[in-house]
Amino acid sequence: MRGGEIVKLSTVFLINAIFAGFGGFGLVVMPAALMAPYGPELNTAGIFVAQLLGVTLLGTSYIYWATRNVKDRPILYTLSFGAFCIHLAALVLGLWSYQIHALNNMIFVDVFLHGLLAGGFGYYGVWKKV
Repeated sequence: MRGGEIVKLSTVFLINAIFAGFGGFGLVVMPAALMAPYGPELNTAGIFVAQLLGVTLLGTSYIYWATRNVKDRPILYTLSFGAFCIHLAALVLGLWSYQIHALNNMIFVDVFLHGLLAGGFGYYGVWKKV
């Protein structure tokens, strides 16, 4: 770890991989049960879309797991900036979904986690540029 850094980029990649992996697995296997605490009931189309998102998260999880120890700066910058954009957008969408009463207070757990990950990836991918 370089001086002044709280966490290494590889650790942020690992946390992202775990977060995406668990969320993706849950959405693929039991989408209605995973979404129930947030308030909505999923119809057949909602279950399909949630499972599609779950598969995407599983793929994303593997990408960040497999590249957590890569040292190539352009690749690290690209992955970090991309993850920053994903987590920032998820944070904004989470807040918006609460504002329009689509989801209940449980969404703030996701908003908090996406905020932490956006901060971690933003530090490396935007401010520091790896």
